[in-house]
Amino acid sequence: MYTTASQLLDRYGAESLAELGGQKLPDAVVPECLQALIEETSTSGYTVQQIADAQAALDAITAAISDAQHFIDSYLGKHLTLPLDQAVIDTSVIPRQAAIIVRHDLMIHGADEQTENNYKNAVAWLRDVSKGMAAIGAEDAAQDGDVASGFGFRSGGETRDWDAFG
Repeated sequence: MYTTASQLLDRYGAESLAELGGQKLPDAVVPECLQALIEETSTSGYTVQQIADAQAALDAITAAISDAQHFIDSYLGKHLTLPLDQAVIDTSVIPRQAAIIVRHDLMIHGADEQTENNYKNAVAWLRDVSKGMAAIGAEDAAQDGDVASGFGFRSGGETRDWDAFG
């Protein structure tokens, strides 16, 4: 798996995830309730409606994670053998790129400029990986032999470092 709800919680925080996951709901999602569901801890302090709203937000987040996985696979599968080993995924920039894609896809009312730019950079990186111009990590780079860093690529004599994109 390229990213999980727990990793998104660590990266973006409960408040941001509750807002993103609950955009289609009539009531605001209680961030702490969503966090409890993600972490599989007690929800006894929340109402049935709060738990239902948090579960609906978590379902939206989980669906976006699945969509991002398929989207990423459509690019990676052109150059790499899928499924990738989890150890390769964990040492690559794929989890970060997946998180960016999930966040962008959850922004149903339009992404802010930074999120849009991050998304465009993630898709450009995926496109480069699919063409063999970028590597996902050291093992992939060693196989291709044309990328010095595990997280960069060369194009027209110019080397780009995808880790530099925030």
